[in-house]
Amino acid sequence: MQTRKKILLVVLINFVLPLPVLFQAFNIYFDYALNLSFLALLVFGTIDLKTDKREFKALLLMKIIPIILYIYYIIIQVGYPLVNTILGFSLPLFFLQFIVGISLNLFRLMLIISYSFIFLLIFAFVLFGFKNRRYYGNHLIAFAILYLVHTIFNLILDFPLTFNDVFNLIFIYASVILVSISASYLIFFGQRIRTLYFTLSGFAFFGAIFAWWVFEFIRYIVFNIEIYHLIVIIIALIGIVVSGRFIEVGTTFKRGVRVFITHAVDDYGRYRINDIAHFLEKQKGIRYVYYCEADLTGNIDAWMQKTVPRCQLLLLMSTEKSLSSADCVTELNLARDTGLTIIPILGVGLNWDDLKKLDVHREIGASFDPMEFEDFCNKLYQQIQIYKKSLNQIAENDQPEKKSIN
Repeated sequence: MQTRKKILLVVLINFVLPLPVLFQAFNIYFDYALNLSFLALLVFGTIDLKTDKREFKALLLMKIIPIILYIYYIIIQVGYPLVNTILGFSLPLFFLQFIVGISLNLFRLMLIISYSFIFLLIFAFVLFGFKNRRYYGNHLIAFAILYLVHTIFNLILDFPLTFNDVFNLIFIYASVILVSISASYLIFFGQRIRTLYFTLSGFAFFGAIFAWWVFEFIRYIVFNIEIYHLIVIIIALIGIVVSGRFIEVGTTFKRGVRVFITHAVDDYGRYRINDIAHFLEKQKGIRYVYYCEADLTGNIDAWMQKTVPRCQLLLLMSTEKSLSSADCVTELNLARDTGLTIIPILGVGLNWDDLKKLDVHREIGASFDPMEFEDFCNKLYQQIQIYKKSLNQIAENDQPEKKSIN
C-alpha cells in the first residue's frame, strides 16, 4: 500500500474511533482523534525507518511505547463510550453508583498510568535522538525536552491544590507555547529525513494539544499579570532555551546540509575561506557554512565539540600548515567520530599523496586554483551535490526494491 493511502486510512480510523465522544464536546473529540493520529503516525514512521539504509538505532521503544499508549487511549477514552453506543444502552444505575464511589481513586490510577506511558515515550524520543544524532536526532532531543516541560505542567494541573483559574490558565498557555515550538522540531525532523509519517505526526501532536484560548490568553496576560504567572512563563522559556542547545532554530527554515570548513588560521586570507563560504551558502541545498573566523565564540575546543557534530559535511583545506595543525586534526577526528563526510581540498604545492598521513584520500575532492577561483568553487559544489545525491538515494527507503516486488 502506498504511503499516502496508509496515511489517509490511519487518519480516517482515528477520526472514526472517538466519534461517540463527539456527543460530549467537539474539542474533546478533536483532541482524542489527533492524539490517536499522532501516535499511529509515529508508529508507522518508526516501522518505515527500519527499512532505511541509514540504519537508525533505538527504534524498539519508539515503536512499542506509542502502541501501548495508543491502545490505552482507545480503552480509557474511546472504548467505553464506543461499546455503549454499539450496544445501544448504558450500564445499570447501581453500577454507575459503584463507579462514582471509587471514581476518585480510579481517576488517579488512570493518571498515574497515563503519565507513566508519556514519560516512557519522552525517554524513547531522547534515546532515539542521542543514538541518531548524525541523522538529525537533535531535533527529537529538543522535542522531548519541551514535551517533558509541557507534561510536567499538565501533571500539576491534573492534581490541583489551591490554584485559581487564572493560575491554571497561565499553565495552559505556557504549555501551548512549548507545544508550538516542540511540534516544529518533530515536523522538521520528518522533513530532514524525508519521512512523511514523522512530519504529519508533528502536525497531529500540535493540533491535539494546541488550545483554542488565544484571546483569553492575551486577555489574562494583559489584565491579570502577577508574579507567579511570570515564574511559570520563565520556566517555559528555560525549557525552550535548553532545547535550543540541541538544534538551531534560526537556520532550520532553510533546507539543506550544514558544512564545516577546516583550515589553518594563516590560510584564511590566502585561500579565500570567506568567499568559499559565501559562494556555497548561496547554492541550493546548503543551509549554512561554519568557519571559525565567522562563528567562533568562547573556547575553541568547546566550540569545535559543539559545532562539528551539527554538520553533515567537512571541507578540509589541505595545506602544509593545516596538515600539521592540532586544531585541524581535532576537527577531522570529530568529523570521523560523528560520521561526517569529508571532502578534501588540495592546496597549492601539495599532491594527493601528502594527505595520506591524515588518512584522507581522493575519493571525492577538489583542487584549489587561485587563478580560476570561480571554476574551483563550482567544482567543489559539484562534489557536494554528488554527496547529496547519494544521501537522497539512501533516503528513498528502499523504494526501487518495493517497485520490483510489485
